[in-house]
Amino acid sequence: EVGSLTDWIKSSKLMQGFDQILLPGEPESITFRDRSLNGISIDQNTWEKIVRLAEKAGVSSKLITGME
Repeated sequence: EVGSLTDWIKSSKLMQGFDQILLPGEPESITFRDRSLNGISIDQNTWEKIVRLAEKAGVSSKLITGME
């Protein structure tokens, strides 16, 4: 029955400006899949802070950036 309900909900007419109907948990699954494949975007300022803190803790910047 749950599968039928899901199919029925997803077959509903879309509202203007939307291209799909998502059920609870689906946005998170999509984000998880995307980040697993493509990594997590970090702005330059935040990345520089991470590198500085890691270096302060004794971690090589080459190791942090994957250049070692």
